[in-house]
Amino acid sequence: MKLSAAFMPLFSSAEICQRNLIVARLYSVFGRSWWQELTFLALTGSSGKGIVKRAENTLVGRCDAPTSGRMTAELSFGFWENMLLPKYAASLWTPLHPHFPDLPQAIDQATFYSCCDDLRSLRNRISHHEPIFRRNISQDYANCMKFIGWLSSAKEKWIKPHCDVMQIMRQKP
Repeated sequence: MKLSAAFMPLFSSAEICQRNLIVARLYSVFGRSWWQELTFLALTGSSGKGIVKRAENTLVGRCDAPTSGRMTAELSFGFWENMLLPKYAASLWTPLHPHFPDLPQAIDQATFYSCCDDLRSLRNRISHHEPIFRRNISQDYANCMKFIGWLSSAKEKWIKPHCDVMQIMRQKP
């Protein structure tokens, strides 16, 4: 439990950095009400459009006016991960690196998406209370830190001293 909990600050940091960078791009392409723009909704397809509309309806149901910030928070990590799928490359991520300035030039979209998908998968295993002790925790930690660094080298430097994953792992029974 302690080891799983120790990953949560990493997941939070990665998710917030990632979605904020993606939203900045959506804002620049589709405007301040990006989630209502027909071109954005068409781009996401019927499934994505349904997810966005449900998030908007949830906010309205809570008497919260849908804003970019509220929509950003209401949509799931999986939604934000999916915004990195190859189907969005031509519309949003070509070229990729100007929108993720700390991403090394050698990293392509497929590698970037794959790393994000691995992080989301680990997050889901932990969030669903599945055991992780048979995993390569050192590699999982390294991958999380790498992804955070690709999103924001400043965030990676900031979170590292606050992270207990490796310390807890060394205390294994």
